Amino acid sequence: MTDAVRRAAGEAWAFRARVEREAASRFARLAAAIPDFDPGSPVPGLLRRAAGDEDRHAALCAGLSAAYGCPAGGGATDVRIAPGSLGPRDAVLYEMVAACCITETESVATLATLLGERAEPRVRTVLREIARDEVVHGRMGWAHLAREAAVRDVSFLSAWVPSMLAGTVEDGLFSTAAPAGAQSLDYEFFKQRVEPIFLIKRPTHARCYACHAESNNALRLEKLSPNAKSWSEEQSRSDRCTSRADRSE
Repeated sequence: MTDAVRRAAGEAWAFRARVEREAASRFARLAAAIPDFDPGSPVPGLLRRAAGDEDRHAALCAGLSAAYGCPAGGGATDVRIAPGSLGPRDAVLYEMVAACCITETESVATLATLLGERAEPRVRTVLREIARDEVVHGRMGWAHLAREAAVRDVSFLSAWVPSMLAGTVEDGLFSTAAPAGAQSLDYEFFKQRVEPIFLIKRPTHARCYACHAESNNALRLEKLSPNAKSWSEEQSRSDRCTSRADRSE
């Protein structure tokens, strides 16, 4: 490993350590907020456990960054990612969906991809541990969304899904003003990088597709044909159009 590669690896793990610390702070804050409007929810307990997981992940990532010669800095900022126009309850729901349903699921997909590549044993150990926990973290978002949808209208989220995805996919994906050539590239990105996330098999839990194919809001996906392992070209284009329509509402 060259010095440049070693330095880049250290910086990447230092960045990941900071992201994990930020997630720990966010989960702890959300755990304290949910009982104000849903005192019987089991989600706060899951969030507190997840905050502990994220602190452990941060320590693992910091250990790798230090091993590569780039010690991770301490501290993290808990940035409230919900739009300021939302009330407290809607803001919590926004953050739960964005941070858990989307970001944690995307993270698992990324980690699974990395595990498919060659990596040092110590790196593979960390990747496996983080991936195992973040499958569970993704479920917290779906659990909270299900509880909220059972007692009130949550369709306002559909207009915000592209904004939630903005941190994990290219900005141009949902642009209606992009040149034709760029839109073609955006579609390929959506088909190759976004759609597969919804088909990832998760231990003891349904794939994200199971909910999105039955949904009438947020990001509704076309139902797969019998025995199909992925969407047809026509279905993929329909899925992308649905996501762009949500953006324009």
